[in-house]
Amino acid sequence: QAAPVTTSVLVNTFNHAEFIEECIDSLLGQTVGPEEIIVYDDGSTDGTVARLQRYGPRITLIEGRRTSLPGCLCQANAVQTAFRRSTGQLVFLLDGDDAFKADKIERHAAIFAAHPDASLIQAPMEKIDRHGRAIGLNLEPRKHIANHLQEIYRTQDVDFYYPTSALAFSRRYLAAMIPLDLSDGLPLWIDTRLCVTAPYFGPVFTLSDAYT
Repeated sequence: QAAPVTTSVLVNTFNHAEFIEECIDSLLGQTVGPEEIIVYDDGSTDGTVARLQRYGPRITLIEGRRTSLPGCLCQANAVQTAFRRSTGQLVFLLDGDDAFKADKIERHAAIFAAHPDASLIQAPMEKIDRHGRAIGLNLEPRKHIANHLQEIYRTQDVDFYYPTSALAFSRRYLAAMIPLDLSDGLPLWIDTRLCVTAPYFGPVFTLSDAYT
């Protein structure tokens, strides 16, 4: 029997005090918990850090310093710094104002165990308001394709991916990409930069149900 898939969750946050506890609690309450939760705070000024410090050794907290860089570069630094502290074979990304459903890690790890050559596993996200009430699903059928690489060439398009908190990458792929080359100066967020090249490193799997 194959060894269980090890998992890491990289949380990036800036001034998410209102939501950060729900975010972290959703990870601690997983049916199959991650081996590590690594949180990069980008210099929050609203009490986010104090709330995170209460979790003690249950999370690894990296207290960053806010800079004047554009938001996309700040997020890229947060994710890349957290990744260098991680060890999991399957690496989940999560924004500090989002949360995982209880079986997300279990479900995604099962897919990865069956397909260890996968570069990316993604799924739709359920939209909620600030009080946690469901307000819709961001399901986009065009993103649910069997062969992402084939569709890139057929359509001359790369927009087949869900946002940051819907993504889980293989460590093998991230290790090949990080540090990212950001010298092009394009205002692209890190989820876009990582997704568009993922199909060249292995299959992309898109699940039907929302797990975030």
